[in-house]
Amino acid sequence: MNFKSPEKVLQTIQAGDDIAKTQGENRTRINDSANGVPPLTVENAQEQNLYVNVNWGEMAVLFSHALQQFTNAFQRTNTFFKVKIPRAPEPRKMEWEQVITNAINRLLKKSRSWFFLQRDVFMSVIPHGLAFRLWKDKENWLSEFIPLADVRIALDTHVSLDNLMWFAILDHNTEGELSEKVFGENSLPGWNKPALKNILKEYHAQNTEDADTTWEQPEKMAELIKQNSGFHSSDAVPTIPLWRFYYQGKNGWYLLVVPHANCRGVPDPSEFLFESKKPAAEKLEHLFQAQIGDLSTTAPAKIHAVRSLGFMLMEPCFWTNLVRCRGLQYLFESFNIWLRCADPADRARALEINLADRTIMPPGVSIVPQNERHQINQQFWTTLMAQFKQLMNEASSSYTQQSDTGTQKEQTAFETSVKLSQVTAMLNGIITVFIFQEQFHYREQCRRLSLRKSSDPDAIKFQRECQRSGIPSEYVNEEHWDIEPEIPMGLGNPTMEMVQSKQMMELRPLMNPQAQQEVLHQAVAVVSGDPRKALHLVPLDQETKVSHATEFAIASFAVLMLGLPVPVKPGLNLPDQITVLLGLMSGLTLRLQQTGTPPLPQEIIGLQTVAQHLQGLIQQFAQDEAQAPLAKKFQTDLKKLMKTVQDLSQEIQPPTNPEAAAATAAIAESQAHIAALQQTTQAKLQTDAAAAQLDHQIKQKSFLADESRQNDAHASNQARLDQAAAAQQKRLDARDESHAD
Repeated sequence: MNFKSPEKVLQTIQAGDDIAKTQGENRTRINDSANGVPPLTVENAQEQNLYVNVNWGEMAVLFSHALQQFTNAFQRTNTFFKVKIPRAPEPRKMEWEQVITNAINRLLKKSRSWFFLQRDVFMSVIPHGLAFRLWKDKENWLSEFIPLADVRIALDTHVSLDNLMWFAILDHNTEGELSEKVFGENSLPGWNKPALKNILKEYHAQNTEDADTTWEQPEKMAELIKQNSGFHSSDAVPTIPLWRFYYQGKNGWYLLVVPHANCRGVPDPSEFLFESKKPAAEKLEHLFQAQIGDLSTTAPAKIHAVRSLGFMLMEPCFWTNLVRCRGLQYLFESFNIWLRCADPADRARALEINLADRTIMPPGVSIVPQNERHQINQQFWTTLMAQFKQLMNEASSSYTQQSDTGTQKEQTAFETSVKLSQVTAMLNGIITVFIFQEQFHYREQCRRLSLRKSSDPDAIKFQRECQRSGIPSEYVNEEHWDIEPEIPMGLGNPTMEMVQSKQMMELRPLMNPQAQQEVLHQAVAVVSGDPRKALHLVPLDQETKVSHATEFAIASFAVLMLGLPVPVKPGLNLPDQITVLLGLMSGLTLRLQQTGTPPLPQEIIGLQTVAQHLQGLIQQFAQDEAQAPLAKKFQTDLKKLMKTVQDLSQEIQPPTNPEAAAATAAIAESQAHIAALQQTTQAKLQTDAAAAQLDHQIKQKSFLADESRQNDAHASNQARLDQAAAAQQKRLDARDESHAD
């Protein structure tokens, strides 16, 4: 496309003004409904003889629930995302990943600006399905939220922005802000300073009247009215409207600045106010990103066709408000006492009647009985309101979990789980996509924090922390990282959080110790509603080592479930083995109970084999009198599990055909064979143990005999040496005495 002149650029932008105006009017209707504006204007209410014209606030309530769920989904996690470094050296890999992840997420968690930027995005996506963020410089990690009214994008642009060739942002600058951009110390080359000087001069003495383009943007005007009751000009700072026009060029994205049609003091409309000679960004994701919350089902998804919660709720909420208003008006009218006048002349006398206590009806005036008045169809009223409520519930179920009003029958845990899974499936269409798209924003933030020679204070601090932790500079690079967004439990819905947390805790015994620690941590976070408390009570940065006894127990469980015996391995921690096997057995019996289908005979046999093995371990453990209380607890838990296994075994259906009977007989034969094999194996183990003990005793006696013989030989040899040494000493003494004589 040709963007060689300001006229071409303005023509491109203005081509979408009509579309933007229509979209702005639709967004205004949604915003007004959420802000409590009555469903009808004063004029329309008078035309319909409706004096009860009230917004009942259902849209606001549903939006607030959705906002709470979005906030929970992102703020209730310990981290927004985790950084993985696949190519880092294995000994330091986990440490470096943790340092980088904690450093960046700590920066985001402590940033008030980031928190409210996210809130702005949520509050734009929930009602309208779109939110735009822009980085106006090349270093600052914090992007800027752009209102939908200030964005121009070509028609047929995909939600992925893969076919985007240009976009425009309406930038509202005060005189001071624009002066700093153009004439400040850090101003970029490319500004048309003579033209900007003339514009600033024009606005220098300008009052606030007609200072910006707010009145051409309906939703902005509505927000100003809500803020200051219409006195928008009295306290508004004059702004200078300029278009920031970005287009894709040869080596990246370039920036042009042109004046808005209402901008004053433009000396020469044929000149750009700013023209970048170098790309403002190499890639679009380094500059501009869109967050999508689309409930439409038409492919391919387009930016201008996005429909979200506000669109789905607008009409149901409008008619619900109107029906309630008319219903309330009818209710008030039903309180009135209707009088019938036989003669028009009797109207004056009828109006003087006081019925507060008692009165005498004048001649010609009588009360209209209830059965002669118009009666509203109560069933119709109830059915119509129920339909409206159902429409709103269905439209909002993609965001919010509708609570039980107490009219439903009590559900089992499995039924509740299934129902919540259905709601979650609809919820994933929005929040899961939201989380997926958010990872690109996280990646750009990481890239900016990792820029070499960055002047951003947060980037400097982050890189110094990495340096102090011994991370080489080559790995402090977003290109070497995998960004993994945190998926919140229950996707921010408190009800689903509790249900999923309970289910995870039930499966916890089946997991390895590290996974058990993480599940417990999540459960504490859900119950307490405070991730910081969970970090304090159940820290995740402590290494959890798996003992040999635990590993052996996990491996043994799989063999025992096949109905095969497992020998007791000496030297392993018995409590660890018993705890793991009880947990695995408990988890399996719980799963069999929740499936709703009879268990297989093989599963019952396997559980019985596990129980028999556990009984032997507990008896061996109980020999230690100091461990009697714990052994008693193990025995009690095993009895409860065996009762559950017995109940499950009764659910096995008897065979109904010859093939099934043969299979059952084969299983019984196999079970008998397994029992015999167990006895044989146990006897062999006992024999082997006795033989090993006898061999050990024989070897011990042989060792002691050899040791005695060696000691005797050593003593005899030492005695001979002592005697020889004594004889030699006598000879030396005798020689010395002869020399002395």
